[in-house]
Amino acid sequence: MTDEQALREAGEALFGPRWQSDVARLLGVLDVRVRDWQAGRRAVPADVWVPLAKALRDSAKKSERLAEKIADRA
Repeated sequence: MTDEQALREAGEALFGPRWQSDVARLLGVLDVRVRDWQAGRRAVPADVWVPLAKALRDSAKKSERLAEKIADRA
């Protein structure tokens, strides 16, 4: 998997198909920078992976808690 593919998959998992602006906000960068990374016009910096991984883990935990609450209704 390329960095561009990993960035897209993480962004879509977190924010859906229009993920670039939300990822930019998460990382504290301009959305044009994220679009450049995704398009391969600039290399994806190594320092984006830690906050993206944290956001994915946090999202997974939140989803799991919600799933448990919903399952309790059954």
